Amino acid sequence: MPDHAQRHPRQARGGRAGRGPAGLRRALRLRHRLGRAVRLGGSAAPSGSAAPSGTGTTPPPPAPVPASKPEFFVVSELGDRPSLDNAYRFVIAGGAGVSSEKLYVASFTSGKGAPQGGTEVMAWSEKIQAFAYYKEEGGNWVRKGDGTMVPSQAKGAKPTFECMACHTSGGPIMKELHDSWANWTSTWMTVTDPKSPDAAFNRMFGKVTRADDMEKRIIASEHLHVKGRVDRAKTGGDLKGVLTQLFCDVGEGTLIAAHSKNSQRFGTVSTFSSMLPGAFVVSPLFRAPRTGTGTELGLENNLKFSLPQIDSLSVDSKAYSDTLAKFGSKIGGEAGDSIFPMNGPEKSYADIDAVQELLRQGLVDADFVADVLMTDFTTPAFSAPRCALADALPATWKDPAELKTAFAANLAKSNARGAKGLAARLAKTDDAAAHTATLEAYGKACADRKTANAATFTEDTLRVLSQRRLEFVDAYGSLVESEALLPVDNLGSKPGAQRFNGTTCVLEPQSAAFVGEQ
Repeated sequence: MPDHAQRHPRQARGGRAGRGPAGLRRALRLRHRLGRAVRLGGSAAPSGSAAPSGTGTTPPPPAPVPASKPEFFVVSELGDRPSLDNAYRFVIAGGAGVSSEKLYVASFTSGKGAPQGGTEVMAWSEKIQAFAYYKEEGGNWVRKGDGTMVPSQAKGAKPTFECMACHTSGGPIMKELHDSWANWTSTWMTVTDPKSPDAAFNRMFGKVTRADDMEKRIIASEHLHVKGRVDRAKTGGDLKGVLTQLFCDVGEGTLIAAHSKNSQRFGTVSTFSSMLPGAFVVSPLFRAPRTGTGTELGLENNLKFSLPQIDSLSVDSKAYSDTLAKFGSKIGGEAGDSIFPMNGPEKSYADIDAVQELLRQGLVDADFVADVLMTDFTTPAFSAPRCALADALPATWKDPAELKTAFAANLAKSNARGAKGLAARLAKTDDAAAHTATLEAYGKACADRKTANAATFTEDTLRVLSQRRLEFVDAYGSLVESEALLPVDNLGSKPGAQRFNGTTCVLEPQSAAFVGEQ
């Protein structure tokens, strides 16, 4: 929540509680109750639901919050193909006198107004410094849990409450967070009106605004969430769990795509887009990657590397279409592609912002973050070697110097891939320029490959994208609610199989030594 049901829509149909317009009306009433609690700095648990768990960090008395009008957003994986049978997800942010980043209502419905996956509410609690989750069951609102129930070491953790199956770090989710915002009504795409016979559906649809604005709300929500998460870890002496999010894919999943829609996406795909999202190439934390409307938002504490070679990389639009046909690309069971080309995973924004919060609090420094990201750097998400190195982190520390000393000592005893290389980088505090040169040399090698043979480079890029989609499904299967979310193909890709070589930009097995491993 706010952008997913707790179950796949096809599994969620047929229930009664919290479904459809009636459930939404009850959710709006709950929103007003929660709104008052948020304004007063506490948390409201409806009758019959559990009291808030944990105590968290007690903040100063909250400043008065100006009244805010609710904002309406809508997403549908088949939003360009209007049908009363389509699944639509409405998200209402704010209202009830609460700013939009602190209160969300999500309603899941078909174009007919028929039930899909229920109505859910997510509300920020100043008292516990975490989001609390509510769901209607049997006509009653039940408080399912909150972010304080997620352990600092969330990697591989068994969900402690129902919503954690998707909210893996306890924070908000907007899978398609950054421009192009994929399947949301936005600058680049309008979800087509299915002409619903349901009055409540039409009222919400008529109030929808652009997902460009929802991105900003979710980023603000994420900032609240990660500060509470880091504060709890610091108090509990378990910063290792939060810093693991730099190395591993832990937080709520994020997708990215090119910003120009396919001009034809079913049957023979036709596109004029040649955009290769920068977050696909190397970590967004190195710099804020470019988008169709500027750069990715929410990266205020990125490392400020200048990577013009990386950020000018592109694919060939004709080769892209030809390769989709060659690879048997399908979406929702039909030959074709997503609404936007190159739709696939990037590093979880929840993970990225957890690292940014550690930077903001002075618990890590930019040199440390860069040294870690240079481990298997052509694999910005789902890198098994980089993730394994998190095991050597100390449990906690008071400042970057103490962290580096303890981590380097542990790495010296580790047999994990990349331990020696990372230890060597940590020993140097002036290697940002060297890292930049390595990344830019890689970008130039990729550009040279495209110049020499655009079709082959584009085909290899789509092979890696195919693999990363499978890795996303493995890591975040609960978020894949529809066959229309991500394309599939006939490649038989396997997670963790291959990557681009960091020197030549040629595909290689992930078992091969990566640049900087030793």
